Amino acid sequence: MASTKDLEKFDKNLNKAANPEYGLKKYNNFEGKLIRNEKYYTTFRIIFSILTVLSISYLVFLAPKQINSIQNRINAIEKEKKDILNNPPHQDRADSMKEYVLEEKNNTPLKIDGDNYINIDSNNIFVSDNANIIDSDTRSKIYDMNKDLARYTDGAQYMIVTINKLPSNETIESYANKIFRKVGIGDAKLNNGVLYLISLDDRKFRLEVGYGMEGVLNDGKAGRIVNDDDIVNDFKDKNYSKAILSVSKTVTEIMNIKVNNLNEQIDQLNGQITYRVLIPIIIILISVIGIFIISYLIKQNRLIANELGIMYTNYSNTSSLNRTKTDFYYLLLSGIATITSLKALHDNIGYGKIIEKNPNAKIVSNGVLVGNRLYGGDGYIMTNDYSSSSYNPTNHSGGDSFGGGSSGGGGASGGW
Repeated sequence: MASTKDLEKFDKNLNKAANPEYGLKKYNNFEGKLIRNEKYYTTFRIIFSILTVLSISYLVFLAPKQINSIQNRINAIEKEKKDILNNPPHQDRADSMKEYVLEEKNNTPLKIDGDNYINIDSNNIFVSDNANIIDSDTRSKIYDMNKDLARYTDGAQYMIVTINKLPSNETIESYANKIFRKVGIGDAKLNNGVLYLISLDDRKFRLEVGYGMEGVLNDGKAGRIVNDDDIVNDFKDKNYSKAILSVSKTVTEIMNIKVNNLNEQIDQLNGQITYRVLIPIIIILISVIGIFIISYLIKQNRLIANELGIMYTNYSNTSSLNRTKTDFYYLLLSGIATITSLKALHDNIGYGKIIEKNPNAKIVSNGVLVGNRLYGGDGYIMTNDYSSSSYNPTNHSGGDSFGGGSSGGGGASGGW
């Protein structure tokens, strides 16, 4: 039951909606809003049209010239890369390296510290397979990778060390650093070596990067390489050689700085070509969609203005006795300011008819609420239990969440 105060307010609203002066004021206000909307919509349509024309003009007239210029730069870099590969700057260093014998090993123990040793194979110093998990073909390929590094870089070297278990009181990070320093991987002045240490029983690995290589192989990049899902899965499946070879290929390609830098330049230039084509196309698509949406809104705006004008004329020309039966009267009861489409216009008429008969009715986001019963604009009941229904927005919130903490760290270690 509505209170006396609510009933008085209800009667006041009914009388106000039937007052032609109030109706004229509300109509003029909303008509002004419709006019402003038309101006806004038209402005946006002009903007979208200009963007479309400019983007198409760019694609037709400017983009081909720019893309051709970029392609010429790519071709020049490709030629430079080809010249380097065909005429290695340090071929003499590679020639001084012997051909690797696949099956033969000639191991010599190297003391790291205390009682900790690793075997160095004089036939292939780049693979110290103390855990016996690397096949001969992979050892050979790693040797050839180092020959390529000798050809094209200033003494960069890449080494694989596998061990059965980490020494006591050693982490994978600390032991990798000790091995790196003891062996002296890479050029002594440039510090451009990389070590890949794998501890089998501990199920851990570490990519240790020399100071001179940190610019091209930082912690983040190294971590992404060794902790790649495919690599980790290969370790879990005991496909050790496959995982090691995959990591080695990626790392040595990055270590080949001159060629890698040229590849990065080519990638960046190809990205510029994509950017110069893709961005205008995206702008065109967004603008065309925007034009269609704006055109629809303009059409709706004009239909609302036309229908509202007819309703107001009927309201203002009707006698006071019959004015309370006009559609415009019901619009005034429901709130004319909320109308954004023809459907909303008709729904609000329906809401007004329900409000006229129910002093305790109130408009919610998706209908008119009378008690706990929700009505639609067509007068039909949408639910008899609004408070617990899906129409009630308060029933869509809640649940647990994390507190928003963070974790910091670095390095390029991992495990499987």
